[in-house]
Parts: sequence; structure tokens; C-alpha cells
Amino acid sequence: MADEVQSETVRRLTLAGFVVDHVTALDPHPVGPTAGLGDPDPVVWEGVTWAESFWRADGCDVDFGCLGFDFDGQPVVGARNRDLGFLDGLGFFDIRLTPCTLEHLQVHAWYHGTIDLAATTDGCCSIPRNDWYVGNGAQEGYFFAAAGGGSASRPCGPTGGCSDAGRVVPTAVPALVNGDFEFGAGQDGGWRWHGGGGPATIVEAAGNAFLQLEPGAAERTHNWFIVPAAATELVLDWRVVGADSGAALEARLIDAAGVAHVVGSLAVATTGPWQLDEALPLPASIVPGDRYLLQLRLAPVPTIATVDVDNVRVEAGGPTFLRSDCNDDGATNVADAVSALSFLFGGGSVGCDAACDANGDANLDISDPVYQLANLFAGGAAPPAPYPSCGVDPGTGLSCAVFATCP
Repeated sequence: MADEVQSETVRRLTLAGFVVDHVTALDPHPVGPTAGLGDPDPVVWEGVTWAESFWRADGCDVDFGCLGFDFDGQPVVGARNRDLGFLDGLGFFDIRLTPCTLEHLQVHAWYHGTIDLAATTDGCCSIPRNDWYVGNGAQEGYFFAAAGGGSASRPCGPTGGCSDAGRVVPTAVPALVNGDFEFGAGQDGGWRWHGGGGPATIVEAAGNAFLQLEPGAAERTHNWFIVPAAATELVLDWRVVGADSGAALEARLIDAAGVAHVVGSLAVATTGPWQLDEALPLPASIVPGDRYLLQLRLAPVPTIATVDVDNVRVEAGGPTFLRSDCNDDGATNVADAVSALSFLFGGGSVGCDAACDANGDANLDISDPVYQLANLFAGGAAPPAPYPSCGVDPGTGLSCAVFATCP
């Protein structure tokens, strides 16, 4: 697994509450703009018990124009790092195309030799044990994995790495990978493989990358992704160059059974500037928590129009509020039940019907103040989200014109 993919996988696991015991990076290397990929740096996330990096660098890297597909690895902040520089040995004029003359491949072979202590090859590269290891490799590399039997011998650091400083707190990740196409034309992660793909291309102009759909390349599909539980809309930026009446930009979510659910259709009849934050409500047929492909396409295919798309994301739309805070004072107490009763039976008014729907059943009626009083005084269940902090309506459909105490 590529180190940046491994890093992203670990981030998502830690965000989901899993403790990741062991992460090994083998010659980690972000592949920068010269190679046309623009990978992110691998990092060590907080929540990882033991992190290690085995790397080498001889100063000749494919990203800086060296011949052959070789990389210079690098240490990873927050991990126990070991420089395998003794694997370096190529001359400057070596074309680096012969199998196993690349030090990058030899790093992987070195680690393989710490897993299988009898191996003299990893199936590609030879493993010269007398030159590569101390003690035949028995207490190196894989030894520090729990499955390797030496996890109790991890040498340093309060959580296993030799420098915990610089570990990164995992931040939330979007449902759509590379929805802003930041990786550009050379690295279309999120929009290829695993169900994704299509002829429409990612292009770069004026320092910005975006998806371009046109008559000869009118479709692109994002990989499988999980629709978040709170998601209510698909949001994107788009513009039309070269009007074509009758054509439209269509967004569809395709489920595991192959059924296409149309999210929205935007006419491309008029050339114009970027339309920002265009929100398309998710259809009621979409099941939060299920997996879908997102397909953007021109339908019917225009004869001349080009449509550019950027910053595609799935969001929870609508105003934020706090459920059961019916009087909008920032607290949930008996005064809210009184406000709900006044609205229902005494001619009172409220600014956010959804906030008064204390039981979250999409109806505002006597059951809501009863539910709230039971929660406050009789040990009844707490209100459903958004509670106990502000959030958006997860799909009840009740109005919320004004709610001042939530951002």
C-alpha cells in the first residue's frame, strides 16, 4: 500500500475510534509536481501506538528528473525512523531500469527479510543477509509488530514511536475524496478505480484544478463512498462555456444494485461565470450510511458546450439549531416545553419548528413537550440529533426560519 494511502486509511480508522497498534512505512515519499502526482506527505496520527519508517535516499529521485522510477524516501515525524542508506550503491549513470537495482525496491526486500528469516529473495530482489542484517534480521523490522513477537521490545517513546512530537490530530475527512480536484490532472484519486472513472478530464488553469466535461468526454464517476448520516445535499461549483439549449449537467447517485438516483439537473443553455455553492437536495430514496457512486454527466450530450465542475461535496444543508430548545435561548429546560404548549394551544409563535420537535418524529404536536418533560424529570430518553449541540435537521422536513443561538 502506498504510504500516503496508508496514512489516510489510518486517519479514518482513528477518527472512527479504533486504536491502530502498528504502522510501518517503507521508503515513504510524497511524489511531487515534477512527476505529475502531487501526493500528500505521510504523517503519524495521534491514536497510533507504534509507528516506524524505514527509508533511504541517494539524492537521485524520479521527481527531480532522474531516469527510472526510483524515489528518495524520507523520515516521518512522530515515528521511529531508520535510515537504510547502506542499500544505496548505484552510479550516477545507472539508468535504473533493471529490476532490483532500485534502492526503493530493496527497502521492501529488506523488510521482507525480517518477516521470513530464511528467505534469500522476496520473489523479485535477492536478500544478502550477511550484508543487510545484524543477527540475521531476527530482531529488526517486522519483529516490532505484535504478530512478529517483539512488540514488548519496542525501543522508545511513551506510545512506541521515538519522537511523539509532531504527531497530528486526525481531522474530519470529506465523504468525497478529492472533491476539489486539488491533486490535479496527474493524480485523479477519488475519480478512478473502485467503480470510478470516465472520459471527462481533470484540468488545471490559473492555478486551479477542476473537472471538465465536454461533448467528447461527457461523463466522470467518483469511486464508491458512504453517504454520511447527516447529509442532505450535494453541493458543487460549476460554469458553462459555449451554450447548448436542451443539454444539462446531471448528478446521479448509483447504488450497489446499479439503480441511478438523480440528484439534480442543471441546464447548460447559457455561457456564464462560475456558479458557487450550487446545492442539490439528496432524493428521499438515498439511504444514509449506504454506499454509492457519484456520477456527473452531460445529458443529453451537447454539441458545443463545455461544463467545468469544482468543489464537489456532500453536506448537511439548512440552518443549524438545537433540538428541544424551542424558545431559542441556548438552553433546554422546562421553559421550552412551555413555549411548545403556547405555540400549539395558546397562539404563541416560534422561529424554528424543527427545534420544537423534541422527539424528532417530523411532527410538531403534544407528544413533543411530553417527551421533553419526561427527559427532564422522569429519566426519559434524550432528544435525537441535533442534540446536545447545534446541528442541522437530519431530514425531518420541518421549517426553521430563525434560530439565533446557533451559528
